[in-house]
Amino acid sequence: MTKEKTNLIDKLYTLRAGVSLVAEQAEIIDDYKNAGKKRICELENEINASKENIESHKSSFAKKCEGYEKEKSDFNKTIKNGENLVKPKKITMKTCVIICISIWLPLALTLVLGLMDIMSTGELIGVIIGCVLLLGLLILFCKFIMLSVINGDYEKSFLEYERKRAEYEQNCKKEPIINAEINEKINISRDEMNKSIEKENQKIKVLTASMDEIREKTECKIQEYKIEGKKIYESLIEQFNNILDIRDWESIDFIIYLLETGRAETVKEALQQLDFHRQTDKIADAVNNASKAICENISFTAKRAEETISSCASRISTQLDGINGRLNGISIFSAMQSLLLLKSTLTSTELLKRVRVVLR
Repeated sequence: MTKEKTNLIDKLYTLRAGVSLVAEQAEIIDDYKNAGKKRICELENEINASKENIESHKSSFAKKCEGYEKEKSDFNKTIKNGENLVKPKKITMKTCVIICISIWLPLALTLVLGLMDIMSTGELIGVIIGCVLLLGLLILFCKFIMLSVINGDYEKSFLEYERKRAEYEQNCKKEPIINAEINEKINISRDEMNKSIEKENQKIKVLTASMDEIREKTECKIQEYKIEGKKIYESLIEQFNNILDIRDWESIDFIIYLLETGRAETVKEALQQLDFHRQTDKIADAVNNASKAICENISFTAKRAEETISSCASRISTQLDGINGRLNGISIFSAMQSLLLLKSTLTSTELLKRVRVVLR
């Protein structure tokens, strides 16, 4: 292999290293995006939790108010029941006699009618008179028993009435105090709820501000890496577009493979074979196979191409002057060397796809 051809291959490997450097910028951008999305998602979950807490505080306050209103309603019912108390009436002897007569009179009339019928026949007069007297005594005895029982119940009812009446009067006095206490409980609960809601709203405000700050910082970082990546890409165009047209960079691996294996002596010959594979729709397989082939010797080539990579890195560094980026001449050279090896498992087509993320 001639020195001129070796230099050409070294330059193409250097171009691949430069493309890998830009692709690395795309991966860093994706990392920032994912980290930002993750953090924003966490903050959104916290905001949603605060909103749920607000609804919980409102629900808790509503339940407390419901309990307080029930307490007030029950107390007012107690007072209303007291307003409807009826004083029990005492049963007098006169009332008891009237009750007894109302019971005894129908029986007496029945017996008298029976007696009249028997007297007309002259039979059992003495027996009937005895029964009537016995019945009268029985009714009289029942009258006193009834009076005693009824008046005993009256005493109990009256005492119960007095107790309820006293309770009612006391409740009437307590009514404004109880209502004031319940209203105070409601106001305290409302104040607690409002404080809790205000606290959650402040938290939501802080979290929302944090989300905006994260979005702004993430976007700022992304733009920094995009600017840096675009500058690197522009420098690569300046250095290598005269060797290989930018439209063919996706096929660098295939071109390197053709040159290294002697299937082509110049880039022009390699491009002719590239066009043939494109026409037969076999370019994807050809690039994949070429990437696998050059991957085996890429560490040796990376060592050999150090001078070319160093020169390229120096020119990229000049392109990046004035940009507050993370890269300088030394770090660019080290990054290109290491990325040439690290990205060897990716095809040139895959690398260019990542480059487009930076160029968008």
